[in-house]
Amino acid sequence: MGKKSKKKKGLHVDGLSERERVEIFGRAAKLRKASINKKKTSNKRSEWKKNIRQGDYDQEFSDEKRTGKGPKSLDVWAEKALAKAGDMKALEKSKDGDDFHKGVLTTVSRQGGKLLHKGQEYDYMLKPEMLLMQKTELAVGDDVLFTFDKEDHCLVEQRLDRKHILSRPDPTRPGVERVIAVNMDFIVIVSALTSPDINYNLIDRFLIGVEQSKATPIICINKCDLITEENEHLLDHLKVYEELGFEVIKCSAETGDGVDALLDKINGSTCVFLGTSGVGKSSLLNSIDSSLNLKTSENRERAAGRGRHTTVMAQMYNVQREIKLIDTPGVREFNFIDIEKTEIQFGFKEFVEHIPCKFNNCLHINEKGCNIIAAVEEGTISQGRYDSYLKILKTLDIKRLGPKQRDNLLL
Repeated sequence: MGKKSKKKKGLHVDGLSERERVEIFGRAAKLRKASINKKKTSNKRSEWKKNIRQGDYDQEFSDEKRTGKGPKSLDVWAEKALAKAGDMKALEKSKDGDDFHKGVLTTVSRQGGKLLHKGQEYDYMLKPEMLLMQKTELAVGDDVLFTFDKEDHCLVEQRLDRKHILSRPDPTRPGVERVIAVNMDFIVIVSALTSPDINYNLIDRFLIGVEQSKATPIICINKCDLITEENEHLLDHLKVYEELGFEVIKCSAETGDGVDALLDKINGSTCVFLGTSGVGKSSLLNSIDSSLNLKTSENRERAAGRGRHTTVMAQMYNVQREIKLIDTPGVREFNFIDIEKTEIQFGFKEFVEHIPCKFNNCLHINEKGCNIIAAVEEGTISQGRYDSYLKILKTLDIKRLGPKQRDNLLL
């Protein structure tokens, strides 16, 4: 008769709560470390460290060296740890107990950051086991459970479920997701009338990203105090968005015009300010709450009219009317996570009533029987929005190119 498994039937790592996963992966790391052959000669020490960092455990586990078997990944070691854990109630601390408090992360760095709890900010550090889990990357806006390690210092122990996620691929590593912010109610897409000039294609790209996040978009055009007879035509295309049902607000951080209208829309909510460098996101936040005193910078010619970064990391601010504002670094491009060409059409809400076309895989470029092309020719769909759609399709083909090669196509 074979040896019985110690693991409880039906109990797997995937079915655990976030807290249980943290505990199990912490134990798994200790088990894996204990299995590493420590009897290495000193002249091979650096090579041994290199193999471990790269995840090459073929020659590093004593069990594997003796038997030719054994798990390499932390996931498999987690299953072993789960088998040894016994009753999971021993791992789970009561979330309703006095030891645990709920907070929201306002800044995130490699070693910790700040969180907001009952209107007051505290420094925090991460529980070491959280760093061992592949999907525990934290972002500004995350709701967490924490304990007070010291007076006015917190230890974050668990991330709670997320409501909305705004993310994009890492500009230098397209396969890596870069989470910008989470749990927001609104995403305020900030553009400028001029300096830098309003970019409707980038607004359309942002709107697709907002659609992926499931938050509500607001289009905010800043620097409207710079309207002249020569540039006022730049605002004409905004009527298309208003007719589609998007909230459009024209304002000026310099004069304060339109700021109250924006406040009325985001009252009592959490919202992200998203836009390119130089559009005045930080200036706009200062006009909402002057006590923030955020650093701003005027555009310079050497920045090619694109603005300069004054915000270097996302940060949440708790301001008037119970509003939580998340300021984000300016972006020069905005790509998408896990999206196919055939899905781009759903980011253009005016397309939806005209699809499917004659062919289900129609990309609305030059196919016969295309309802979208027909709607553009009839004037039902804006030519400008359709051109923007085609441009986005084109950038998906060149998304593997470097940032400098993409600049002229993305902006």
